[in-house]
Amino acid sequence: MQFKPEEMTNIMKDFDEPGFLAPTGLFLGPTKYMVIQGEPGAVIRGKKVPIRPSPDTPPSRLCFRRSISLLITGIPFSLVSRDLEA
Repeated sequence: MQFKPEEMTNIMKDFDEPGFLAPTGLFLGPTKYMVIQGEPGAVIRGKKVPIRPSPDTPPSRLCFRRSISLLITGIPFSLVSRDLEA
């Protein structure tokens, strides 16, 4: 999964201004994620907005965690392992 600069800018802005992504959602490429409960300023969680699921679609959930020096992206292992087995 590749991120566009403006997508990362919006994610970082949501850490600084919690709720920034709530009205529009979180976009990564062509996929839209609804922002769900997280920890304001520390964790952003997203749930994929279902359109037409297929085996090639991105994971249905993701999580971003910010520390002092890095941004960690989490994708549930069970969703990733299914792709690795194919």
